[in-house]
Amino acid sequence: MSKICKVCFKNFTYFGIQFFNKNICICSTCFNELIPIFRSFYKDGIHYQILYDYNEKMRNLIFNFKGCFDFELKDIFLCRFVYELRLKYRGYYLVPLPSSKEDDEKRGFNHVIEIFKCLNLPFINCLYKKIHYKQSDLNKAEREKVYEKLDVINGEELTNKKILIVDDIMTTGSSIKAAIKYVKKYNPKVIKVLVLCHKNEK
Repeated sequence: MSKICKVCFKNFTYFGIQFFNKNICICSTCFNELIPIFRSFYKDGIHYQILYDYNEKMRNLIFNFKGCFDFELKDIFLCRFVYELRLKYRGYYLVPLPSSKEDDEKRGFNHVIEIFKCLNLPFINCLYKKIHYKQSDLNKAEREKVYEKLDVINGEELTNKKILIVDDIMTTGSSIKAAIKYVKKYNPKVIKVLVLCHKNEK
């Protein structure tokens, strides 16, 4: 049985681990170009898991997905280890880092939610941006004050739950730090962070 790769659009047949993971929707060439790092660390007592480095390949894919509205790319980022992540975070509730309402309406979807929807875990979409801004437009000092640009609604849904904060790109970590601060107010059982990729700033 052949399929069409969602990255290069070439026909391909099942290869290797596809016999066990039918979620994989990219050819072997594109599969091998997406090299996970599985970087794991603790910061301020919170466990972080990062899946990829933000290299040129990942930058182009994310840009095409959320910048050019290529909705079908939503399936490629986690497909290779979706079963492992479902098992690892079983019982958790996903809290996505917010994008602006204007951006979501423009592209027709929330990119963070669509990336992590494949985990089949419930979402608590309680964080939102009070004002429209792009993280890339903020300097380091402004990023440190990003907490003031966010807020929470229906925060009581977080109480006594296992919370997994998810985002697509982490640069300085200031947005995630602000999200953790808000979530902690509602006394969840535990907080962890799962990020698609980490962008190192020089």
